Amino acid sequence: MVFQMANSRKVILHPFTRLVIVVFGIIGGALIDDPLPISIYYLCCLLPLFYYMGLIKRHLLFLLFGILPISLSYILIYILLRDGDSEAWYMMWQSVSKILSITTFIQLGLSIPPSQLFGTLKSFGLSGDNLLVILGAFAVFEDVIGKASKIVTARYSRGFIRSRNTLNSLRQLPYIFIPLITGVLRGSYIRSLSWDEKDMKYLILKFHPRIEFSIHGIDITILTASIGWIVLAIYF
Repeated sequence: MVFQMANSRKVILHPFTRLVIVVFGIIGGALIDDPLPISIYYLCCLLPLFYYMGLIKRHLLFLLFGILPISLSYILIYILLRDGDSEAWYMMWQSVSKILSITTFIQLGLSIPPSQLFGTLKSFGLSGDNLLVILGAFAVFEDVIGKASKIVTARYSRGFIRSRNTLNSLRQLPYIFIPLITGVLRGSYIRSLSWDEKDMKYLILKFHPRIEFSIHGIDITILTASIGWIVLAIYF
């Protein structure tokens, strides 16, 4: 199993690069307080990386369903409690920027192709119950995406959605929460029973993927960007 660039639109990073992205992203996000350099770094560095790696659509969905609701809640809180004064808006910008930077680094580092997931996690030194928990978490995330898409498709086929587009899909959110939650919980329960029956802990203990570590240009670029993030956090 070789970690290398598959093509110009689908990049597979070295596990060490992913680890550095997550660790440096969290440390830098905790240290930096000025929202202006955070915003500039995000626009000039992180967004182009997502685009180059072919993950821009997934990141935009994260912004839509994750960062946007958080931002709206902050706006509502500051309007109600602080009457929308300038200091309150600055605090809101600062809070949202820090959350955005940390979560973006985590998303960039943990956007692992399914075919490379097991080998990457094993290279991090994970094993036994810890590895099973992480694999289960990734499985739940993919399960949520898959089941949400199936529920929207089912509503479309039954005539509840006239035309299938992004706006109409967003309008279906209130109707998919309950079936989505119950479906994910049921799938997780069945998965745990299946893994227990197959003695998955023993299987992953015996399986040792052969990984040939290889550093490419994109790894060097991202490592440099991560170090630059730490430097930026120290000086700002």
